[in-house]
Amino acid sequence: MPNTPSARKAQRVSERKAVVNKVRKNKLKRSLKEFRKSLDSSLQDAQSALSKVFSDLDKAAKKNTIKKQNANRRKSRLTAVLKNTFEQHEGSAKNKDSVATKEKKKAPAKKTTAANKKSE
Repeated sequence: MPNTPSARKAQRVSERKAVVNKVRKNKLKRSLKEFRKSLDSSLQDAQSALSKVFSDLDKAAKKNTIKKQNANRRKSRLTAVLKNTFEQHEGSAKNKDSVATKEKKKAPAKKTTAANKKSE
């Protein structure tokens, strides 16, 4: 229990801020879940969900709910996830033929020279 009037007020303020921060973090978590679900659908859906996540991250960082670098790091990683996910989807359809041709092509056998024979 706080003893002084200023400590009581600080506790009240802290409790109010905790509620606001909790709401903001839950909103961020919800938008992250929506983004992860949208990765299974089209690219436009994922990009719009990513935009929403960026907005929520920036708001949380601006209000000091999370640190600024934490928001930047998350944005960078989520962008990489989006890029890799849709590169794989596009690449898997295009590269099926190229994978088959790569398997057929083998590296030529090493040529043995007189110098190699002597060293063995």
